[in-house]
Amino acid sequence: MRRRAESPASPPHGFTLIEVMIALTIMSVGVLSIGLAQLSALKLSTLSGRLSQAMYLAEEQMEIFRSMPWGPTFTTAAVNVPDPQGLITPVQGDSAQFNRSWTITPNAPPHGLTGITVTVVWANSNGARQTVALQGLRGP
Repeated sequence: MRRRAESPASPPHGFTLIEVMIALTIMSVGVLSIGLAQLSALKLSTLSGRLSQAMYLAEEQMEIFRSMPWGPTFTTAAVNVPDPQGLITPVQGDSAQFNRSWTITPNAPPHGLTGITVTVVWANSNGARQTVALQGLRGP
């Protein structure tokens, strides 16, 4: 009489509960990492946008000074003159407000030129003060 060879126990089909839990844990860590990276990118994007707006406002005022005729504006010292517009909100719907001021320094080196510094200040999302300053020279 022939006996059948007993086959070893067949391996279980499917996944065990512990394997599923480990896979979900690994996937959760990955998804959370991607979410944190997105938040960081959003903050940097906002900072970059505000920096661009501040540079635009500083350059705009510098161009106004460049287009003005030579006169008492450039021969009289003025320190931290506030913009008559007050707080500026360049982008509608954005909560950022910028404060622009300038300093005029007659006879700045090299001799005979007037130094102009335009400063733009705003608060970032944490409330910390951010500053951009643009400097230039103007002659008669």
